[in-house]
Amino acid sequence: MDLPIEDNITGLDAIDNVEIADEALSGVYLAIPKREITFSILADDFYPNHNISRDENSYNLYKWNNTELIRLSTERWNTYYDVISKLNVLLNRIPEVSVKNEKEANHRNFIEAQALGLKAYCYFMLIQLYAPAYDENTKNELGIILKNKIDSEELPRASLEESFIETEKLLNKSIALFDGKSKEGFRLSKRSTKAILAKLYLTWGKYNQAISICNDLIKNGDINQESYETCWFSPDENTENLFAFERIPLKEGEDNKSTFFFSELENISKKQM
Repeated sequence: MDLPIEDNITGLDAIDNVEIADEALSGVYLAIPKREITFSILADDFYPNHNISRDENSYNLYKWNNTELIRLSTERWNTYYDVISKLNVLLNRIPEVSVKNEKEANHRNFIEAQALGLKAYCYFMLIQLYAPAYDENTKNELGIILKNKIDSEELPRASLEESFIETEKLLNKSIALFDGKSKEGFRLSKRSTKAILAKLYLTWGKYNQAISICNDLIKNGDINQESYETCWFSPDENTENLFAFERIPLKEGEDNKSTFFFSELENISKKQM
């Protein structure tokens, strides 16, 4: 991983209040890969059409071209670990962030909860992309690199079991810090982080835990079953969607709402859990 070592990361002391910490967190949201439609192309979800054939990269991905796959694999690996590096810097500074009152203290907890949840999200995406499917025969095979410090380290890849355990720990820490009141669509919340944990358990083969969390989300009204039929037609306004990344307009004057590409985790709904 070609990431800056501690001596090359400048401005650590600048993250000393909730406003700057929140700005740093916003930068993380922007840095996370979002165009998950790429994997729908690889999964053969789209029959060849004029849109794919008109874009050379998409066409090469659809054909599983080795050069294009290597480029995508390298880019995603580096990008997710670059985001994790940014999150480690922020999490390292959270204890030093000063607060003036209870409101700022709660906001600091909200920032830390999101940072932990986003790091777990990155780990989970890396597990899905670069590790084998989990079962008793593969749990001791190579998983991902678990990076917690901001200084330079020579780290091996953890086992698949260790990778799941660490991701679970991050999600549980995140859930414990959320106050449960936030239901923002473009920021992680307790309910959307629980949904990611449910998906983690599903992928991990811990089906009873996944069912328990999903039942809890449905029971608490965090998933509105009546609104499901409109989920795909107006996703930005639908209560079925627990969390979505906000995208920058593709063209000048273009509405953000028209540029969403929802992936399995960008648009977390009961169907996907």
